[in-house]
Amino acid sequence: ATSYSAKSETPTISAQNYTSIIHGKEYASADSEYQIDNNDTSTYYYPDFGKENAKYPSIFKALGASFPNRGTAAFAEWTQIVNGIVEPDAPVYLHGSTKNTGDMQDVADYIKSENYKNTAMIYMQSDYMDHVGHSTGYYNDTYYEELKKYDAYFQEIMDALEETGTKDETLVLSTADHGGTGTGHGGVTDAEYDVQIALGGQTIDSGAKLSGGTNHDIPQLVLAALRGDALSHMDGSADLFT
Repeated sequence: ATSYSAKSETPTISAQNYTSIIHGKEYASADSEYQIDNNDTSTYYYPDFGKENAKYPSIFKALGASFPNRGTAAFAEWTQIVNGIVEPDAPVYLHGSTKNTGDMQDVADYIKSENYKNTAMIYMQSDYMDHVGHSTGYYNDTYYEELKKYDAYFQEIMDALEETGTKDETLVLSTADHGGTGTGHGGVTDAEYDVQIALGGQTIDSGAKLSGGTNHDIPQLVLAALRGDALSHMDGSADLFT
């Protein structure tokens, strides 16, 4: 079930969107201290780290509060996500992959491990298609040929779910941090704002065409699916499920 009218945050840049995807706060309305950019993520941790009263706790902290006896994991090829955007004191296993598509095999291996048996959620970020866009352009013949290769890499994860007998009880949710135009992004064109939010699983209406959605809706969608409790700062919506 897919919405092709979902939107990126403003601006259409990676750090701004990944903070919204992970923390559930619209980037434009966040306090200025929390409007971190690509440079900030390489310099210091998310501003809530170490604070007695966190302002915008991540999805991992929300899941930890709802399911204290279950674990979560986060894998990222853009390692600023696991080294800065996710709070170091969040109850989550963090793993950075140093090469393109490395996450695919790492996540597949994790699913096959003992640790996965009590895992509520795995977050995975891949840089593969963004690298393609920056090098040869977005949404051209080369881009779509590379997308087929990406799909084959992702199949390893779906095969791991099948192998472990957990595919039918797993919700798979996919989005992008931003779109692109030419070989770049960060502007205000539709091509840069347009992303898709896709959901797959046993209880999802396969093939349904959904409408709307934003990147800061992602934590609300996950928490609604897992029957967890949303946090008060999360200003997204789980309406894509209704």
